[in-house]
Amino acid sequence: MKRAKRILSTPHDQITRLGLRLAKYGRSRYSRGHGEFYEQFFSEKHLHQSKYDLRARLRRDAVKRALCQDAFPGYPRIVDIGCGVGDVIGAMPPESIKIGVAYSQADLQLARAACGTAVQLVKASAFELPFRSQSVDAIICLEVIEHLADDGAAVAEMARVLKARGLLLISAPGHRYFPEYLELMGHYRHYSRQSLAALLAGANLQVIRYVDSYPLINMLHFYPFALLEAVHRILNRCGAPAGSLYVRPHLGRLYGQVADFLGRRVRERRQAELAACDRSTFVLAQRYE
Repeated sequence: MKRAKRILSTPHDQITRLGLRLAKYGRSRYSRGHGEFYEQFFSEKHLHQSKYDLRARLRRDAVKRALCQDAFPGYPRIVDIGCGVGDVIGAMPPESIKIGVAYSQADLQLARAACGTAVQLVKASAFELPFRSQSVDAIICLEVIEHLADDGAAVAEMARVLKARGLLLISAPGHRYFPEYLELMGHYRHYSRQSLAALLAGANLQVIRYVDSYPLINMLHFYPFALLEAVHRILNRCGAPAGSLYVRPHLGRLYGQVADFLGRRVRERRQAELAACDRSTFVLAQRYE
């Protein structure tokens, strides 16, 4: 599949680009087939992030609203592909069969520490899912396909294991793509609303709903978070280590206050507004025969 058309850059995009370069300073660069890169992608601080970060909370809530409002009868089988530390799949209803899939052994260890036995964890590639055809009710795939050289093949494999009328909840970056994203994050591409819908349509998946990713809240969150994270890193270098910003005394409390302030101002946009936004790349799709 051709790389998605680049979306017009904004000043915030450029600031985000600079923040990415600073955040990943000193980190090993990605190269194709470099498995060690993903073994180091998540760490214990991401467990803290999953508990305390406003963005993680908003994402979990969005997934639960999209999938768990009378979407399935009985006890659905839900699979999270690229499950990270397992917080999203772990938050699904306890009566569902919850399966987390990750390619990295390190991710599976973190997810196991966070989820215990409530989630079945499987080491597998997105290109070769260990499930029978049409055996899964719903798939969650958040911020994964941009890491895959052949996103079309991965989406086709997800469609294979979905039941007829099964659901795929998928998100991908919708902001401007810069070369640093491949070097520092392993992103091959970013998406627009149209390019993501076309990718899904190629696997017989149709977008039925857009999910709000709260870009304004995320933008407002970025600036205080970047400042507090910078102070946290300086303190670490000065001999006052802490596992993450979220659990550092005083700074963690200050971050919590910022997150609570912004969280109270979250307003979900209407479907018509989301459907008209080029950056709506968090969607619920359904598989048709």
